Amino acid sequence: MRELGLLQQAKARFQWDIWINGAQINPAVAEGKVTLTGTIGSAISKSRAFDDAWVNGVTSVNDSGLAIEPQARGSAHRKFKDWSDLEIKQAVQVALRLDPRVSAFSPEVTVDEGEVFLNGDVGNLKAKTSAEQDAKNILGVWRVDNLLKVRPKGRRTDAETEKQLKAALSWDPLLNSSAIDVAVINRTAYLSGAVESNFEKAEAQDVASRIKGVMLVRNHLKVEPEFSIFYYDWPYYSHSPYYDAEIFGPRPYLNDTQIKKNIEDWFFWSPFVDRDDIKVTVHEGVATLTGTVGTWIGYGEADQGAHQSGATTVLNRVTVK
Repeated sequence: MRELGLLQQAKARFQWDIWINGAQINPAVAEGKVTLTGTIGSAISKSRAFDDAWVNGVTSVNDSGLAIEPQARGSAHRKFKDWSDLEIKQAVQVALRLDPRVSAFSPEVTVDEGEVFLNGDVGNLKAKTSAEQDAKNILGVWRVDNLLKVRPKGRRTDAETEKQLKAALSWDPLLNSSAIDVAVINRTAYLSGAVESNFEKAEAQDVASRIKGVMLVRNHLKVEPEFSIFYYDWPYYSHSPYYDAEIFGPRPYLNDTQIKKNIEDWFFWSPFVDRDDIKVTVHEGVATLTGTVGTWIGYGEADQGAHQSGATTVLNRVTVK
């Protein structure tokens, strides 16, 4: 029954997501693990499908069987004409210039039949991953070949990098750094230990990617919530006799205040969302978003941030203007 509930939630998110609605996606769930197969129209649509599959209760998502075929476009793509390689290149260059994480490094962009190649040097791993995501967000892009090299100025020892990474994790209010073990070997950061949500795992990954001297992150953190706040922390969550955990998954283990803070912090750091434009309310683990954003990318970013905050359900009522 629980697997059926996860499958229904994932299918509903695919249907509501304008970037992938209409694509031929076949999700399957076994023991909390989601496998996606079928065809989809672009790299950003595949990325959106991967994110949308992470409903509450899912432990992993495998999208290797989801093939990108430009002709298999969803409803969002049908609103736009096919872009030429020159138009795609110009759009990617503008996106990179507008992204403060990337703009200082001026990556080189070439496009061949919708495939984007990124070349050059950047100062940190975050800039490399952000540039790739910026390129994937452009309509008409079906694949991104990220050839950017991480070349930080100055040479740090692994010990110095490890010390800074540990400090950065301890300063992050969203993380319990005492549960995270860190090692830096040959400029590769290894994260191990246990965290209480996929949001915390992603946050630790993000922190590590921003550290000067880190060229690669191996994130081996396990998501192991030790308890559910529902069982002891009244009045945050009241008992409901109609709640079926087999279908809807476990109850939330963060209180409404923490979930709201996680969402707002996500918005604060996102270059695609203005936190002041979106109102966030959370009641019994259900997050509701209202307000406006300027692009569909911003809409998707708001939706993704809310779903990775610890909320059990997200009601995304944000409008695009």
